[in-house]
Amino acid sequence: MPSILALHSSSDTLGVACSNFSDQKEHCIKVASFPIKRRLSNDLLTCIESIIPARNWNQLVRLAVVIGPGGFTSTRLTVGVARILAQQLGCPLDGVNSLFLSAYRFRTTLQPFVFDHPFWLIHRLSQESMVVGCYTIDLMGIQELQNPKLIQLSELGKLEPRFNINIEVEKDVVQLLRLSQDAMSNGREAPWHRVTPLYLTSPLSKLSL
Repeated sequence: MPSILALHSSSDTLGVACSNFSDQKEHCIKVASFPIKRRLSNDLLTCIESIIPARNWNQLVRLAVVIGPGGFTSTRLTVGVARILAQQLGCPLDGVNSLFLSAYRFRTTLQPFVFDHPFWLIHRLSQESMVVGCYTIDLMGIQELQNPKLIQLSELGKLEPRFNINIEVEKDVVQLLRLSQDAMSNGREAPWHRVTPLYLTSPLSKLSL
């Protein structure tokens, strides 16, 4: 049965969701979250297999993955696995950032209102640093005006209006799955080789060169 698989590892919790492409019903989606933290490299494939067994991976017709922002290792690993699966299966791969998915949750708090003026979503990493993205909400859905970027607390005052958000892995990975379903329904191409991790800082920035 043709299926779509979505992966989200931008936090300490891995989210995995899978559904039959032809069935849009919420109860037909299999979704789970795994608080595996630093065990992702050991447990990623096992977690995926708990949702869709490896013997059924040839039924996958599309994949989706969160490209970041997140930890360097977890983002690289999950995006890498998604790319390999998409390449080997010959299927499209959608890549979406985590703040864009959070914007969909934010929209539900505003419905039925339209928020067509730009606003900022803030995901705090620490007391001094945070990730921000700029969005609008119109009748066409969510529009991302600027990719997520890392800022310091001193820069926050320039961003108005702004709203704090958190990562909610199970809700967000289901939204990722929905976006991938919509993309497939609309015949949108998604070559796997175009999906790359979104890094806010270089892994070399901590090294003395």
